[in-house]
Amino acid sequence: MFVSVNNININLIDMKRIKLYALGLLSAGLLTVGLYACSNDDRDNSRQESEQLQNTVFSAETNIKIGRIEKGKVKAFFNPEDFKREFLKYDLLEEIESVELSENYLTIIGKDKQDFSLVALQVKLEKVGSDLYFPSFEDATQVLTTNKCSGNSCSSCDFTRNEKKEITGCKCDSTGTCNHTKTDEGNDGLDTAEKVISIISAIISTVVILI
Repeated sequence: MFVSVNNININLIDMKRIKLYALGLLSAGLLTVGLYACSNDDRDNSRQESEQLQNTVFSAETNIKIGRIEKGKVKAFFNPEDFKREFLKYDLLEEIESVELSENYLTIIGKDKQDFSLVALQVKLEKVGSDLYFPSFEDATQVLTTNKCSGNSCSSCDFTRNEKKEITGCKCDSTGTCNHTKTDEGNDGLDTAEKVISIISAIISTVVILI
């Protein structure tokens, strides 16, 4: 059987056209899939950013930003000495030993006006991303606790804490023992809680420098 060279060339050209057409369809399909995947990724990213923004805006409207976590360390947006000076004006404690901001709590430690025992006011903070917020008034009255250490033949008491910096009890740094009492102000003393929280909120509004 005789096949001409022209027929062979035509067949080769047709095969090349078919291959090019097939490659074109494959490329178009891959491009469509890629664009669809990118579109989904963009939508997911936009949704996450929108949700995070809504959370941040909600917190900023109802709460007060008092610190931020930077490189694993807590950075306070206020000077503890300014806070101490303002707090003492309200005559709640005889003196203030420290004002501490951790990732979970704002803790004010001082001496009771009646018996000079060790007192700690502790408020659980709200965390949004890396930012730390002092909770709104209604929420704060539910998360305020008052801890007291009274010495039993002990001249120097101190608080014990867990890994989250929550006060868990008392210890004696000398001889003797220390008795620990903890009051959940939100349940046992709402009037006291409202007074303390209103004072702390007023001080924070004065001394906090937003960054």
